[in-house]
Amino acid sequence: MNKIKLLVFINTILISGIIICGLVIYLKPENEKQDDFAYVDRVKLFNQFNMTNDIKSIEEKKIQAIKKPMDSIYSIYQKLANKRSNKAKDLEIELSRRSLLLDQIQENYTNTLTQQIWERLHLYTSAYAEENKIKILFGSAENGNIMYAKKDIILTDSVLFFCNQKYEGYIK
Repeated sequence: MNKIKLLVFINTILISGIIICGLVIYLKPENEKQDDFAYVDRVKLFNQFNMTNDIKSIEEKKIQAIKKPMDSIYSIYQKLANKRSNKAKDLEIELSRRSLLLDQIQENYTNTLTQQIWERLHLYTSAYAEENKIKILFGSAENGNIMYAKKDIILTDSVLFFCNQKYEGYIK
């Protein structure tokens, strides 16, 4: 009989220990849990990334360097257009040429440079995820796939800070 009581006592202690361990793990504060996944707002990350702003300012200068003379040429062209002069035809050709050049610069900006920015962001976000032991880092836009996430897994500001630090060379 004593052996049965001893086995019941040992089993009770073991089961109690398992329950207590489970409760400790389950009730552990959120900020101490290791998340395997998180997400960032891709639009905010892209728009506030320093490389985006640097390229944007360079490209806007190029665009303005073409647009400003175009505006002047266009105003002269409008005055001469009704007269059907050779000068008006020359200005029309020049406007056409500059318009094509402007379209090419804008297309290059939206396609090639945007791709280069995303490639750099992917490198930096991968490094961030590895350093912070995040298995999956989702990217979402305002109308994207993620409809809700707890605030503690939204890492946009932290990832943006990290990416800008890497871009500026403060982090190797």
